[in-house]
Amino acid sequence: KMVIQHNVQAFNANRQLNKVEREREKSVEKLSSGYKVNRSADDAAGLSISEKMRKQIRGLTRAAENVEDGVSLCQVIDGAMSEMHDMVNRMNELSVQAANGTNSESDRSYIQDEIDNIVTEFDRIIETTKFNEVYVFKYYQENWGDNKGYSDSLDLRDVDGIEAWEGSKLSDYIDLTQSGAQWDSIGRVIMHPSRVKGAWVDFTNFTAESEADFIKQLNQRGFDSSCCQCTNKYYGIKFVSELDSSGTVLDANGVKLNYHMSTKGSRISEVLKINLKDIWASYEKEKQSGKTLGEVLCESVMNAIDIAGKQPSSNLTSHFTSYAKEQGKARFYILDNQNSYSNMSTFSTMPRDDSGEIEENVPKIRLFDKRHPPKRKLAIQAGTDEISGNKINISLPTMTLESLGLNEIKVLSDSLATNAINLLTAVQKLISEERSRIGGYQNRLEHTANNLNNVVENTTASESMIRDTDMADEMVRYSGKNILMQSGQSMLSQSNTHTQRVMRLLEA
Repeated sequence: KMVIQHNVQAFNANRQLNKVEREREKSVEKLSSGYKVNRSADDAAGLSISEKMRKQIRGLTRAAENVEDGVSLCQVIDGAMSEMHDMVNRMNELSVQAANGTNSESDRSYIQDEIDNIVTEFDRIIETTKFNEVYVFKYYQENWGDNKGYSDSLDLRDVDGIEAWEGSKLSDYIDLTQSGAQWDSIGRVIMHPSRVKGAWVDFTNFTAESEADFIKQLNQRGFDSSCCQCTNKYYGIKFVSELDSSGTVLDANGVKLNYHMSTKGSRISEVLKINLKDIWASYEKEKQSGKTLGEVLCESVMNAIDIAGKQPSSNLTSHFTSYAKEQGKARFYILDNQNSYSNMSTFSTMPRDDSGEIEENVPKIRLFDKRHPPKRKLAIQAGTDEISGNKINISLPTMTLESLGLNEIKVLSDSLATNAINLLTAVQKLISEERSRIGGYQNRLEHTANNLNNVVENTTASESMIRDTDMADEMVRYSGKNILMQSGQSMLSQSNTHTQRVMRLLEA
């Protein structure tokens, strides 16, 4: 068409030129940054996946460094205990020398002087050896409290190995129709649909080194839930080291408990105090059959509630939420037995006191004994998630001169020297066991670090496929855009000669 008002060919050439220019700019950006995804518009889904991978990569990289710190901790401990071994061997050598009848009293006194100096250095190593300001042999007695007003939170979730639902309402849905699941008890089961709202306390990963450690971790802690139909009836569990004279003493399969009810206005609170010593005794019997401490603890809670629910004055059977535990598992469920009341039922990982008030803080009991110091525990964060499986718990080789018996070692007579030889044999065995345990931790941590580094490497490779520019491929694309740019500019120039042809026609 011979027109002069609209140069459509020029419009088309310019549009294509602008399009190629924008694509060329993107190509330049990718080549200069090294990324093919620089903004969400480049690849919305890919960016989301990439950022999730970056979070994992950075978290796992930090976790690998955490694990390496754990390895360094183990190396410090092993190095110190290696010196302890040498010191024990030297004291044993001196004791053997002192046990010989040819020694005079002055000879033995000189030997005793050297042993005393070695013991003093042994104690100094225990008291001062630390890694990043964390003492590795010394146990802080002040951490145990002294019954003089020192308080600590009683939140059950603060206990290592115990997990609990964190909400204040029974609003999580729980499936009661799991394939093959066998339930020990579900209260008023006939009222339950297949999925009900509820909360839970999981004891699966809970462990304790001894009865004293068990009591220390759980004493005065517990949980509490309200009635499913009202907000002024409560039922709670509280673990105690000893039963008191208040309430009614009950027996749940060998585990003693206090059933205590208090009334304050329209509020009724039922508190079950369960004796921890009885639970530990039950565990000592049951562990032979393969039951874990968590399972025995969970069963004890279930049995205690079953027994208390049969009391004539108890509100459990008529008002309290239902409860359940799957057979062979260590998770205790608190269930809303009428779904329509789910906005009323509450759950707390704090226990109630005798007056029915939530008890947040109490003085700690004093259990520290220099002859039997409990193991201090450190948790190495070896993953990016908060689950307990991402924590590697290390029990430090806590010790004192009293626990080893070295504070009383004497070689001033034949019999004392002989006793010292027996004592040092036992000390050497104990240190060997601790070194072996720490060595096992170190080997595990090294395997963990290798695995984390492998995951980081492979995740980085996967993220690179999403995010990084293939420079060769992009360079080819950039060269093509340059050619198209030159072609477009040429065509734009050619399209502008169209009006000139019309003008020549008019002149003719």
